[in-house]
Amino acid sequence: QCRVNMERMQPDGEVHPSGGMLTTFEPPSGPGVRVDTYGYPGYKTNPNFDSLLAKLITHSASADFAEAVGRTQRALGEFEVVAEAENGDEAVRLAEMHIPDIVLMDLVMPGMNGVDATRGVKDVSPRTQIVVLTSYHDDEHIFPALQAGAISYVLKDFRMEEVAEAVRRAAVGEATLLPSVAARVIDELRSER
Repeated sequence: QCRVNMERMQPDGEVHPSGGMLTTFEPPSGPGVRVDTYGYPGYKTNPNFDSLLAKLITHSASADFAEAVGRTQRALGEFEVVAEAENGDEAVRLAEMHIPDIVLMDLVMPGMNGVDATRGVKDVSPRTQIVVLTSYHDDEHIFPALQAGAISYVLKDFRMEEVAEAVRRAAVGEATLLPSVAARVIDELRSER
């Protein structure tokens, strides 16, 4: 069992209760996962009461404690969508507002293109990892996107599981590139010597 609390970590390491409106609230689910909560999108929390928002309970049929802990870790790590941008300018604005862990970035959008938006997101939220999700796999798109700060470059014809894996890997600072893209990046680095 894990507790999910509404708290803010202070620079000195002290924890303080926090409150506000939940704009997004999507607890994990699945086999062996139960969430007891009173939260929902639009709920206004109050820091004057207990900061507990939810209890996550996981179960594993196996006697292996590590398996149960792994299931708990996966459930806590499930990602959620907090915003969707229709163009590059909005992507930068929303990234500054939400400071997301991950941004899935298209390269061709109205207004500011995806490369400039990638650069803009990294300027306002350096910790945000950007996964480019596009249909373009030529050097004219790949290299500028990576140079602007994208950690991964995946194609729209990837299976959904592959895109989800690229997002998970980006969350821990690991890149995802097609082997053919990785080979071109290596060739480019070698040619600069």
